[in-house]
Amino acid sequence: MNFQKTRKSKRDARETHEETSECGAEGCCRSGESSDPEDEGLQHRQNENKRVLARIDQGRHPIKRSFRRNPSKVSLASSPVARDCSMLRGEASKKLIVPKAMGLDTKKLNLLRAAEQFPPVTKASLGELDVERTVSNINLRMDVNFDSDLHFQPEEKTERQRASATEYWEALAIEMSIYAFCAQKKPDQILDDTEQVVFKPRLPAMFETLQDVLKTLVPEHNHPTVMQSLDVPLLMQQVEKGVLDLERLSEWLARILTMHCAPMRDEWANRMAEQIRAGFRMQDMEKIASGLETLFVILEAMKLDVANHQIRRLRVELINDTILFLQSYFFIRLSTKEFNVEESKIWYLNLERRESQCSKEESETDHFQNAAVMFRGLTDLLLQFDQPRSFPNTFHFDSGRLWLLRSHIQRLINRDICWSVLVHFNNQERPPSSQIDIYSNFCDRISPLLDRGDDDPQGTTHVPDFTSLALEFARTIRGSHDRNNMVADDFVTRIEKKLESRLSEESDWFLRTQTATKEKLLGNTLTFAKKYLQMSPYEIWKSQSRNRFLNQAQPSQRYIDLEAIAMRLAHIGVLHWRVWGPLLYLRDSPNDI
Repeated sequence: MNFQKTRKSKRDARETHEETSECGAEGCCRSGESSDPEDEGLQHRQNENKRVLARIDQGRHPIKRSFRRNPSKVSLASSPVARDCSMLRGEASKKLIVPKAMGLDTKKLNLLRAAEQFPPVTKASLGELDVERTVSNINLRMDVNFDSDLHFQPEEKTERQRASATEYWEALAIEMSIYAFCAQKKPDQILDDTEQVVFKPRLPAMFETLQDVLKTLVPEHNHPTVMQSLDVPLLMQQVEKGVLDLERLSEWLARILTMHCAPMRDEWANRMAEQIRAGFRMQDMEKIASGLETLFVILEAMKLDVANHQIRRLRVELINDTILFLQSYFFIRLSTKEFNVEESKIWYLNLERRESQCSKEESETDHFQNAAVMFRGLTDLLLQFDQPRSFPNTFHFDSGRLWLLRSHIQRLINRDICWSVLVHFNNQERPPSSQIDIYSNFCDRISPLLDRGDDDPQGTTHVPDFTSLALEFARTIRGSHDRNNMVADDFVTRIEKKLESRLSEESDWFLRTQTATKEKLLGNTLTFAKKYLQMSPYEIWKSQSRNRFLNQAQPSQRYIDLEAIAMRLAHIGVLHWRVWGPLLYLRDSPNDI
């Protein structure tokens, strides 16, 4: 694309238009002389949040979930004999002709015809982050109760998606070079009698997408500015005539982005403008395309920032609304037979029958006894390590958390058994009083070995590395912390055999430890559940927000604590019971809705 100095004959008309556009943009971007644009943007989002929450209260019909100077005046000028590029368009197909005089190779021609028509970031692709979609996202409405740092993150792009994006921006750069070439040539230098290669242009759709996405990120009173500055027909007319001032447009984009984005994005926005400015001055279409690519990455990051800000602002309302939201969500799906819960009902009825054959605690109220039935059944599922089992379908949106708890419990049992083996051999080698000394070493050096393994939480039981554990045990007991000092092989072998024996799921030691863990877990869980049943969802969340174990995505073995596991299990169970107790478990029939 040949960017050159504007002729005097073009200057007055162009500068008149630019002054009009610039003044309009600056006037709206300032949001008036008497107000702060940041305050207005915040007020806009506050009003939007209130409107959405009001909509939730009016009718609960969740949507199904289907997811970074002193320029000279330079502008694109047409030659005296340049013609409107629209002459090169097919009348019906709206396709652009590739001038043979450009000598594009087959690879570039294929890119023009085969690359995606829209940029990788569009209004539709960011739709999941709209506040209406966010507050109706069933997974988010569940997760917000358990994750104190819940936030959206950019999706990891697949290799195919990255390749597709690269092809799009390469095709756009080639297309811009075609527009520039056409603006500088006579029609008879472009058109000939031979067969022409045509393609559907991407630049109009790119400008339209840019306008659409920007309008979702700025307050409504700024929309006229965006529409005026990104008037697609006008921009395309300027492109075709060779008079589009990309430098001025990029500077306006940088201003509006820095006005509405988080301060940490300012440098990014300025770098984007500099990329486009440099490409514009050097007539480098690839550099311009790179700047546009950066622009859309920034827009995606801004949308994520807005969505995460909304989650933080609405957290209390979203958490306290959990039960009503879930009851409405599942009521609709039970009524339309979209959600099968017959097996879940059978699971609960079987637990009730089992409970009726056992002694009941007289102190428990009937209501809590019904909930306790569910907690006992859930604890049984968490302590079954012989083979992976699925949880009842009513726990579908909690299954990830339950599988993780199951994995923690399993490793907690392994840790207790390993400690018993260490104490056994330590007492043979050193006085019992030394147990306090070796416990810190056990946590620091041996527990991390139990964290190893890439086992799937839903898969088979994690088997520790007995040899590595035995070697660490021997070094800890003998006090040989220097890895270059060897310990006797027979001592390591004896420890390894003891570990294998006690960690075998068929061994009496393992079964006793498993039973003791189950009883302690159930007791702690029921204690927390009684307390949580008297609390609001937000009060429950608040009571757990300071627990180090509960607020780590992948907590170390050092922080795994049975009481913390019981707190999380009680939290899951109480929310579950408040939703599914009246909807299913306490009904005579799941069809009685």
